[in-house]
Amino acid sequence: MKFVAVIQCTEDDFLSFRNFKNFDSVIPVLKKSKFFSNIVLAIGSKEKIINKEILKICKFYKIDVYQGDQYNPLNRIINSSKKFKPKYVSRFLLRQFYLDLEQFEYSYKKVLKYNLDTIFYPADFNYSFIGDIFKFESLVNISKNINNLKNKLLKHSYQLTPSIYFQDNQKKFKTMVSEIVIKNYSPKKVSLIKKKFKKLLDGENQIKANTKSKSSYYNFTKKFIKKCDFLADIACGQGDGFVNLSSISKKSIGYDKNEKYISSAEQKYKKIRNIEFRKIKAPFVLDKEKFDVVTSFHTLEHLEKKDHQNFIKNIFNSLKKNGKFFLEVPLLLKRPLGEPLLPIHLHEPSFNELSSRLLENGFNIKKAMIKDRHRYYDVKIAKNGNILNHQKKLKVCGYFYCIKKINS
Repeated sequence: MKFVAVIQCTEDDFLSFRNFKNFDSVIPVLKKSKFFSNIVLAIGSKEKIINKEILKICKFYKIDVYQGDQYNPLNRIINSSKKFKPKYVSRFLLRQFYLDLEQFEYSYKKVLKYNLDTIFYPADFNYSFIGDIFKFESLVNISKNINNLKNKLLKHSYQLTPSIYFQDNQKKFKTMVSEIVIKNYSPKKVSLIKKKFKKLLDGENQIKANTKSKSSYYNFTKKFIKKCDFLADIACGQGDGFVNLSSISKKSIGYDKNEKYISSAEQKYKKIRNIEFRKIKAPFVLDKEKFDVVTSFHTLEHLEKKDHQNFIKNIFNSLKKNGKFFLEVPLLLKRPLGEPLLPIHLHEPSFNELSSRLLENGFNIKKAMIKDRHRYYDVKIAKNGNILNHQKKLKVCGYFYCIKKINS
């Protein structure tokens, strides 16, 4: 039975590449396994010519290579593997060097035994330690359905993460939730994984925000704001996503604690007159201005838990009455690490912890959502902020649209 491993990546994933010995990736892990008849590197890129260094890696490991649509990984998975005529195909990310083969083998055997279209994992398990497994024929069939969708956001979300399509249409497919047979990792094993990650982060932090993605939090938030007079973005990085968002505001300020990012953004966007970049110190105390809208995406997790209260309080104080606050934060997936995978994430809260913190600091939560990779789901919450539905659904991120109370 042919089983193809597709390694999804872009050229940016090779930014920290120097040589084979220090380039931690999923490739050698897959090569050691005995599951796959073929392994192919599926690169998302606008370019037609494949980078020579990437070709060297493929030649060294004796794996196939394919280059295709940067914004449609589903097509890349199908087109890169169809020549092998596989029964099953599994999708991995290039930097998934921590892949757990023991759990993967167990899940794959379940797929074979029950002839499944795909398999899911419990809501508290970090899916990145495994890899999506699909029946190839089913993947081709859903691609046709996805391409015909009129909802552009939904279409793009499914193209980025096809497993979500199976999840949203479970009655049409044969699926199941896999048992987790591995125990939580030891502190020593967790430490080794995080040490490897630290080597990658300098290169990976150079990757620009994908503002063209329909499911990016910047584009997603635009529809809720529409227009405003004065906007602030906390941790704007090198400014790409912030500038995209600032188009709906008369004046905008992007804040970041990284001086190099601020300098780079100022130089890159100096011709845009209605925006400004400023350096800020953690825990992000803003200036004396009062804003109509404050956004903060994937920032709070970089602070210690004890600083979360002050961060949210500072945002509240920087808003005008009825001001809007938009927040997206990665949520902790407890297994198999019991702590955040990325070493630069100091504290990933639970959904209930985050929502209750917002309410305690005077915010009204107008909309609460969970994000399963690239798909947003509305959730209902109790008066204390606890989630009332979707308890068993994977919660990669929490997204909140909050309003400063009128009487504040």
